[in-house]
Amino acid sequence: MEQRSLIIALCALMLPLTTAVATAQARDGHPNLTGFYDSGTLTPLNRPEYFGDKQFMTRKEANTIIARTQASFASQRGSDR
Repeated sequence: MEQRSLIIALCALMLPLTTAVATAQARDGHPNLTGFYDSGTLTPLNRPEYFGDKQFMTRKEANTIIARTQASFASQRGSDR
């Protein structure tokens, strides 16, 4: 009997949490997705054309791309000052 009382008490404590989640819906029942979203990402949406049909790259090719990217960022930082 004591376990049943504990379970009921825990459910009663969780009730406000479930109603708070339920209020995040619009009046028509769909989720309310309004708000601020950060659309900035470093992940490109399209595959760069210079990869072609190649699925993998060598460590040397990867290091070349990294060095080129770092140099590009460094030159942009220098022009901002």
